[in-house]
Amino acid sequence: MQEDNPYLAPPSRARPPRLRRVGLLHRLTMTPYESFLRDAWAKRPKTPRDKFYDRFYSGSGIDQAIPRRLLDALENALGESLDALHPSDNLLFGFEGVNFADILYRLERVFAVQLPVETIPVEIDGTVDSLIRAIARRLDA
Repeated sequence: MQEDNPYLAPPSRARPPRLRRVGLLHRLTMTPYESFLRDAWAKRPKTPRDKFYDRFYSGSGIDQAIPRRLLDALENALGESLDALHPSDNLLFGFEGVNFADILYRLERVFAVQLPVETIPVEIDGTVDSLIRAIARRLDA
């Protein structure tokens, strides 16, 4: 015979945990700088994906598909919307728990290019712009 435990919900009422709790937990574990950046990004006007290129890369000679595909890949990797992101934003500081090598690996697969980890200190500084330009250089070569 099973004892009645007041702390366990009956099976018929048991529910999976809500994802919002994970988001709140993440917010509580952010560093102060990461929290500051996220608050600043939340106050920025959103730039639709189709306008990102026109706003930041028009006349740069970079293919229009590169920023769009890169932002799509970053959103998939980070699991959140990046509509307020600017090219000068540094992913290393805004998403401190993210494995940057994993981001590079994902971008290599999306663009079919090589982004060795050794290029990080030389060519890639963690900003969205450095990623876009590094990929554009490899696709042009």
